[in-house]
Amino acid sequence: MSTKGSLPSRPVAPDGTGAASPQRGQPQHRGPAETSAAAPGLVEGLGVQGSRVQELSKTGSELEALIIDITAPRTKSGAPHINGSAGPSSVNGIHTCKDLTELQVAVSEVNGRYESLGGELKDRVSRQQASLELRQKARQGADQLKTWLTDKEQSLRQGQTASPSKPEAVRAQAQENKALLSELAEHSGTVEELKSTLRKLIADNPDSPEADSWRQQLQEIDSRWQTTNQNAAQRQTELETCADRLGSFASAANQLGPWLREKELMMSVLGPLSIDPNMLTTQKQQVQFMMREFDTRRPQFDQLTQSAEGILSQTGDSAQDAKDLAEVRAELGSISQQWEDLTGRLTQRSSHIDQAQGTSERYQALLRQLSSSVSALGERLDSQASLSAQPEALKRRLQETGEIRSELERRRTELVEAETLCHELSAIVAEPYLKEELSKRLQSVSAPLRSLEERAADGLSQLQAALSSTQQFQQMFEELRSWLDKQADPRDSTGDSLPCQPPAIRSLLAQTEELQRGIASQRGSYELLQAEGASLLASLPAGGDERSTLQSRLASLRQDWEGLNQRLSERESRLKNTLSKAETYQQHKAELIPWLSDCEEKDGDITLDSSVLDEALQRTRGLTLDLERRQPLLESFNTAADQLLEQCCIGEEEVRDEKAQLNRREFEEGRQAVERRLEAAKHQIEVQEALGPQACSAKSLERLRSQQENLRSLQPQVVYLRDLAQGLVQDAPQTPGGGTEGAQRLQEQAKDTEKEYDDVTGKIEHCCSSLESRLQGVGEVQSHVRDVFSRLADLDDELDSLSPAGRDADSLASQADTLKGFLSRLSDLRTELEGHGSECTTMLRREGSSPDLLALRRETEALSRQAASERSQARLDQIEDAAEKVQDFYRLVAELQGFWVEPRRG
Repeated sequence: MSTKGSLPSRPVAPDGTGAASPQRGQPQHRGPAETSAAAPGLVEGLGVQGSRVQELSKTGSELEALIIDITAPRTKSGAPHINGSAGPSSVNGIHTCKDLTELQVAVSEVNGRYESLGGELKDRVSRQQASLELRQKARQGADQLKTWLTDKEQSLRQGQTASPSKPEAVRAQAQENKALLSELAEHSGTVEELKSTLRKLIADNPDSPEADSWRQQLQEIDSRWQTTNQNAAQRQTELETCADRLGSFASAANQLGPWLREKELMMSVLGPLSIDPNMLTTQKQQVQFMMREFDTRRPQFDQLTQSAEGILSQTGDSAQDAKDLAEVRAELGSISQQWEDLTGRLTQRSSHIDQAQGTSERYQALLRQLSSSVSALGERLDSQASLSAQPEALKRRLQETGEIRSELERRRTELVEAETLCHELSAIVAEPYLKEELSKRLQSVSAPLRSLEERAADGLSQLQAALSSTQQFQQMFEELRSWLDKQADPRDSTGDSLPCQPPAIRSLLAQTEELQRGIASQRGSYELLQAEGASLLASLPAGGDERSTLQSRLASLRQDWEGLNQRLSERESRLKNTLSKAETYQQHKAELIPWLSDCEEKDGDITLDSSVLDEALQRTRGLTLDLERRQPLLESFNTAADQLLEQCCIGEEEVRDEKAQLNRREFEEGRQAVERRLEAAKHQIEVQEALGPQACSAKSLERLRSQQENLRSLQPQVVYLRDLAQGLVQDAPQTPGGGTEGAQRLQEQAKDTEKEYDDVTGKIEHCCSSLESRLQGVGEVQSHVRDVFSRLADLDDELDSLSPAGRDADSLASQADTLKGFLSRLSDLRTELEGHGSECTTMLRREGSSPDLLALRRETEALSRQAASERSQARLDQIEDAAEKVQDFYRLVAELQGFWVEPRRG
């Protein structure tokens, strides 16, 4: 009974506080180590509580049995129903007693919560263990990656501090840097896996104290990885650029050095300048040929200079780099100095030849003219009759001798000009024997001229002495005075206005020469009058009226005579100068007008039809070159026209109109030629853009480069058209209120042409740079494929050069090992070729169906189909078969030897 009283005082709590709340009072957030350590503790606590739960269940069962026993009704036999199965207070095995029901429910709830908590704790332990392993993996991977990145960054810094100037060193560094890039590519998967691990940790544990550290590690790894990749790629680009520069410099230096020495030798054998015009023409052609050779080599020299500047702009810290750079600088200085020296000497020689050529031609012509004139005058002087007593005969002698002497005075002026030309030529030529030759030629003309002058002077003296009578003096004076008075009207009617046309100028020059001949015919009379007058003045008394009158008459006669001679000489010189300029103008005009008509006819035949575009472009190019060659002629024409207009007033409007018309036609012809070539260049650009990926080829780049060079050669023509338009605008007559539409139209046309040239040039350069950058990757893969082809050819040659199968086991084993090694190398090469093929396929998907890429893929496929591997395997099988046969042979030999030895022993 005491048991009954004590049972109600020990109820089990319905919420299961005894074993179902192990997490109460614990903190919300724990570190990874703390959380991982707490989970096993909870599991252990749960195991401890398990015995209590079992004890509780056992106690509940006992209590249930007691309650059932107590509350069960007694039967007649007094035996209780076991487990209340037949008692009135139990329904379906559950006792109807309230206390017993509550007890069963509490025990069932404790058992259920215990099992649920156990499962939850086991799941948490597994999750915490996985999280701990993931964190340890991230920490270990981050440490290893940082250490590896530190080594690679140190390697990159060491490589960037050195700037080699030897091709071998550059290639070695490029290979090392390429290996580094390969290592970076191999570790990219590891880096991405580590970054994914860190991101998963951050996403799974955003409130963990270590989340900031994980984010910092993620940013640091990402930054350092990108920086290392960028530095390695940049270093690879710099090394490749350096290698290109070194190769370009070495190639240009190896070609330019011997060529310059050859030109130096040619310069030494050119010889001194000649004084013969024909020989000077030959020497001029030699110099022009050599200067054209230098112009042809100019791009190579510029390439050498640019490559050397690029090499010298590097900074090397080692003594070897400084020494190599000093060698490059010394070689560049030597070639540049030799280049400048040779071009300077050629330019100076060309200038001297130009000066000597014109001067020598004038000098030779003047000497021939003087020699001919002196010979003719000598013959005239020798053919004169002896002195006569007849006054008329003496007058004729005086007249002829006066003409000869006047002619000799004019030849004296030409002799002075010849002496001046001789001095100029002597200053140009440096050789003493040439100077002496020039002096001898001049002396051969000047000596006879002086002799003739003396003879003419003596003859005049004799004639003047014969005609010294007073009657003759008076008669001659009146005649000369009357003649001078008659020449007053032509003298005053000359004026200052000269015509522009050569026939009119020649007519005026003929009139002037006629007057000079008249003066020459009167020179003997004039001089005789002056001598006789002096004799008469000496005989007349001083201070008389007759003397004064005679003196005034003689002074007036002298003044009028000298004035007439001076005016006629000045007019003759002016007319000759004007005639020379007019003839030059007409000559240039006669050359330009047919040429311009021919150019306009050719221009009309040129069309931009796509079927004959190449032919039209070639004809346009030839027309442009012809225009460039004719530019000096047009400039000479303009100069001659300006000089002619400075001295002429009659017909100047016609000359101005002709000049403006020819210059305008030249401008229009040049502008149309430039526009056609620009249209051809724009057509090339349109074709390039229309082809799309098909235009990504070396041939397209070569065509664009050719078009670019054509445009560069067109720039002087564009500048010339702009200057020509400005000259036409300046030469246009400035009339008050006159329209300026024509001048503005010329300037606008020149500006539009120049602007269109700049636009087309810019587009061509953009297309070239874009296409070149796209072809660079193709070139790299192509060089790799060619390297593989070269190595395959070497392996093929090595396979062909293998000796036949041996006849003993050792040689056959050696040959088999050699072939196995050969097969291994061939397999590695085939793997590399497959890599290049996949890279080519990738580029085809990215760039499109470029002809160069398609050709490259066909080349890789052709290489992959080579049967070197099958031939090698067949050779190996042949050697192995021979080895087996050799082994069988030696085995049989050993057996036979055994058969022979045993009978002998027996």
